[in-house]
Amino acid sequence: MKKLNLKFVALFAFAAFLFTACEEDDPLGSGINTPPGITLSSGAGLVSGDAVINVGESFKVEVVLSPGSSDLNTLTIFEDGSTINLARLEGVGANPALLLGANKQGTTIEVEILPDASATEEAFYSYEFRVADDEGETNSVFITIETDIPFTNIETTIEDALFNQAGPGGTGGIDLDTGMSTGSNDGEAELQDEGINNGASTVAANWRRQISGANGAEVVFVDDLGKVVEGLTFDNVEFVEQITAAFDAGIALDGDDSDCDCSDTTDDEEVSQPVNTDDIFAVRRDGRTYLVQVTAVNVTENDNNDSYQLTIKY
Repeated sequence: MKKLNLKFVALFAFAAFLFTACEEDDPLGSGINTPPGITLSSGAGLVSGDAVINVGESFKVEVVLSPGSSDLNTLTIFEDGSTINLARLEGVGANPALLLGANKQGTTIEVEILPDASATEEAFYSYEFRVADDEGETNSVFITIETDIPFTNIETTIEDALFNQAGPGGTGGIDLDTGMSTGSNDGEAELQDEGINNGASTVAANWRRQISGANGAEVVFVDDLGKVVEGLTFDNVEFVEQITAAFDAGIALDGDDSDCDCSDTTDDEEVSQPVNTDDIFAVRRDGRTYLVQVTAVNVTENDNNDSYQLTIKY
């Protein structure tokens, strides 16, 4: 009986030895290496999570790396699953970036990234920042960047009048930059009235109430600003990009400009239908686009002092 107890004692001692040896080789007792640590710092000028930036702009991240069971080895930065070209990275000399010397024990790296240089419109990009250690263990953080087209505030809003071309001299056109009346063919004019039809039965009925572009200006009729943004109205147009989009969504002028006994002697121009209150037109000349709303149509009975009251945004 004593011999058997001695055998159990010997076996127990041997097992305890093995357990102690394992603890010395693997302090965690798990047999699994601890992966390296990686986080993104927050702070002024830094992106640490999903964000929106303007098209063509870069963004900065501060990557904080710490070792796990083994020394650090590399940091790799991916855009949509592919390593980013160095031409669009600042702060690292290679991608993957090799970590050497003291950096293997932990480091902080500030990186500036320019999203895909071919992007000229709104898009989404996914980024992965992946650290690896000498044993091949890895860890990653992920963010999504949305590139957005920046909006430009309109410069000014002007209220003024465009007069009947057959009315007071020098008032049949309008300079949309200033709202000032001009002659219908003056170089400053972007918009002109088409004057009168001399064959009309009365003075009150002779005004054609049609407009056209002047000096090479293109004019379109904007039938629905909701094509730009649902619910958009002239009053809440705030940005140049909205005006540009309104022009692009506009309808070519399709009024009648056939040969007639009219004060405007140029036939077959692109002219509007007879203009009504609340009509909206977009006008483009020399790279600038204007949005024009007719707030009133003033018809006179006994002379040609007729006019449109306009509100101009650009």
